[in-house]
Amino acid sequence: MDKVKQILKWSEKYTRTDMTYLVKGGFWLLLSQALLFSLSFGLLWVFANYLDPEVYGQYRFFTTAVGLLAIASLSGMNTATIRAVARGYSGLIPQILHIRLRWSLLGVLAAFIAAGYYYWRGDMTMSGLFIITALFVPFYQSFTLYNSYLIGRKDYRSFTPITVSQKVIIAMATVTAILLTQNIFWILGSFLASTALANIFLYYYTIYRWPLSNQTDAETIPYGKKLSLMGAIGAAAGQLDKIVLWYLTGPVAVAAYTIASALPKEVAGSFSHIGVLALPKMADRSKATLRTSLLHKMLIFFLVSLPITLAYILAAPLIFQLFLSQYLEYVYLSQVASVLISLTPVTLLIQYFQATMHTRALYAMQFFLPAVLIGLFFLLIPPFGALGAVLSTIGSQVASFFLLLYYFLTDTSPHNE
Repeated sequence: MDKVKQILKWSEKYTRTDMTYLVKGGFWLLLSQALLFSLSFGLLWVFANYLDPEVYGQYRFFTTAVGLLAIASLSGMNTATIRAVARGYSGLIPQILHIRLRWSLLGVLAAFIAAGYYYWRGDMTMSGLFIITALFVPFYQSFTLYNSYLIGRKDYRSFTPITVSQKVIIAMATVTAILLTQNIFWILGSFLASTALANIFLYYYTIYRWPLSNQTDAETIPYGKKLSLMGAIGAAAGQLDKIVLWYLTGPVAVAAYTIASALPKEVAGSFSHIGVLALPKMADRSKATLRTSLLHKMLIFFLVSLPITLAYILAAPLIFQLFLSQYLEYVYLSQVASVLISLTPVTLLIQYFQATMHTRALYAMQFFLPAVLIGLFFLLIPPFGALGAVLSTIGSQVASFFLLLYYFLTDTSPHNE
């Protein structure tokens, strides 16, 4: 063990990173991601082999819709909570939860309006599904503050079983509904109900198991609201791919796009957990310290992601043939989507600007980049369908990198904004 610590300390002069923290926290996050990846892949296999593509397309449309409606619950509060907890102010969490629940009622209202619209159009299926969605909007994201709390504490060992157990509960309920019935109402209802119950239980369990402090501050809640406002357009744009595909090409295209892009996004998500490790560490360091090594870390991150991207491109045909044969014609789409894996280093820049409260860069990221993504969706999806959605996402990520790099290189202020 001492030898391993010596090697990690020696490597820090090349990586310019706290390798002990990275390996210790990274092990638990990697274990978490490996378990979640296995779970997601198993769920994807069930969807691909036991559910008609049209029904799966409907399901994905509404899971996207609930994510879109849950934007009202102030998703930026998660980042603000991580930052606050890392600085010792976890006493704010109950207040943040109440604020999120109140704001989520806007999403409930929007869902009922959509249900009324489809009822007026005579589409009872869509109307009923929006009513089911409306009932669970407040519980979809608001209670996930338990994740932010554990990340802010840097308690990745506890984060892993908590996160995995939430996904297991949801997967078991959803798979049971799929195997017992092909009915979209039961499948969507099982997903939403299990998500709500799991989130509520794990929130109260977490704050009971690891009690909150009495410390609060005056800047976290306004900052969280500001991040939520800034992130609203970006969050909406991130959900629009399936919405636009649904209305322009139909549910089957949504199913094909989701299946084809799922694995590359899961792998990219695994890499983005480095950003999860980075934020609480960045939050208690000066801007000058962060700036000295960030680009070097990004380069190492990029070089590590390249062979993973190539390996996925080579393995994709076999993976689809063995497990996702119903969607074999879309393997090329998955290979194109694998480019997203090599673009994950941009998460370090995002975490840098969030940790330093660089509002100009955050505003640019949250307003300009979603506009680029939305524009690409409407430019590329009509002629190219699902491929257009993948190319749009890649284009937006590339634009994000160059925009944030510009702000990083031109940021001469020695203090947080």
